[in-house]
Amino acid sequence: MTELQDIQANQFLVIKEGVGIIGTIETKPKGIEPDGKVTSTWGRLKENKLYQNYPNPFNPETWIPYQLSKPTEVTIGIYEESGRLVRTLELGTKKEGSYLSGSQSAYWDGKNEEGESVSSGVYFYTIKAGDFIETKKMTLVK
Repeated sequence: MTELQDIQANQFLVIKEGVGIIGTIETKPKGIEPDGKVTSTWGRLKENKLYQNYPNPFNPETWIPYQLSKPTEVTIGIYEESGRLVRTLELGTKKEGSYLSGSQSAYWDGKNEEGESVSSGVYFYTIKAGDFIETKKMTLVK
């Protein structure tokens, strides 16, 4: 069990069981421009990773953070619980790095390919980045 103390409010933390806080996820509220700060990573990332979407549960939009160990074409598929594809997010070729903040991560507006809002429920998102494939679960609550 991992116990965290003295945690400040209004932040998203990346926590690993048995280790504790291993990072933070920055978010950018709508309507606010970046203040010129740039996130950088020291050294080379060793693995691809898909993080939990935030917020979760969400309504009507969510962000999907991920990290890449090398430049690659990135696609994220959003699926209903039944396995039916709802939406494909074609992110294009991305450089090696962490895509954690709201302005960098993948964005889903809660709509299907036809632009219609999807209903409340459990959805799955799958990242495909080269040979890397990983899936996580998210919940839309209206």
